[in-house]
Amino acid sequence: TSGLGSLRFADSGGDSQGNIAYDHSDNSLKIFTADSEAIRIISDGKVSIGGFNPAANLHVGGTGTPEIRLQDTDTSGGSLKITHNAGTSTISADPDNSSGSPTLTFSTVNSERMRIDSSGNLFVGTTSLPSGGNGHFGIEAGQSSGRSIVQCGATATGNLTIQRFYNPNGSVGSITISGTSTGFNTSSDYRLKENVV
Repeated sequence: TSGLGSLRFADSGGDSQGNIAYDHSDNSLKIFTADSEAIRIISDGKVSIGGFNPAANLHVGGTGTPEIRLQDTDTSGGSLKITHNAGTSTISADPDNSSGSPTLTFSTVNSERMRIDSSGNLFVGTTSLPSGGNGHFGIEAGQSSGRSIVQCGATATGNLTIQRFYNPNGSVGSITISGTSTGFNTSSDYRLKENVV
């Protein structure tokens, strides 16, 4: 119950360049390559890549900037990369731009809810920026003079609310649109009147 059993693969560089070891003291299985631990499976089935005790079902770690990559091996398929360094986590859609148009999408119940395209534009509830007949919400990034444009749309021309404003007292204003106009609604319209001093 405390011994160590192993299967070693030797070459001219050493007698354990490759090694599969089972530690009976804690019922862990370790796999070594180039005489360094690469993979560990502990008694409850958790797996680590990088040579340490895993704290999750799959735990990847290492010095510098550890990276997980999901690769589509088709031509121009691209990849998804997740990295972490010094408290900053990064998710990159096709970081090498193999596809020519990297897009990161977010889905629930097998339906897309949000996406970020290769230009940095953000779409919520739609796959393109809101325009005539195309509703929902988008942020058009990277405009001149450091601007980003917030776009809200609707698929109908009735009197519709597209934005609401709240504070601890409740609703304090909204923006509505109709077939021909935009309305700015507040608890007081004083600041919307012309020539008020």
